[in-house]
Amino acid sequence: MVAVEGDSMDGIDVMKWIEFLEARSEPLNAKEVARMLGISRQEVYKLAGKEIPCARFNRSIRFSPEAVLEYIKQHIVQSAIATPAEKTSGKESQNGMKRG
Repeated sequence: MVAVEGDSMDGIDVMKWIEFLEARSEPLNAKEVARMLGISRQEVYKLAGKEIPCARFNRSIRFSPEAVLEYIKQHIVQSAIATPAEKTSGKESQNGMKRG
């Protein structure tokens, strides 16, 4: 089981997950990936092979730490970086004036 505090990719825990994945060499199962990403196992299964490369063994799915790390960097970290810019850009009304 994953031995990192925090239940999902929120706030500072993202850095802990990244450090954990960089140090890990064993494959992750769907339950571990779901916990890291803060999504259900069913959602992980939907991402498997499409958004996150995986290996299938009979009825088991395993994810390399590198593949999960890449997914986090592309989807989680980039969206976190974009969010502050969106917040500071301000909202404009229909006439082009910025609203508070």
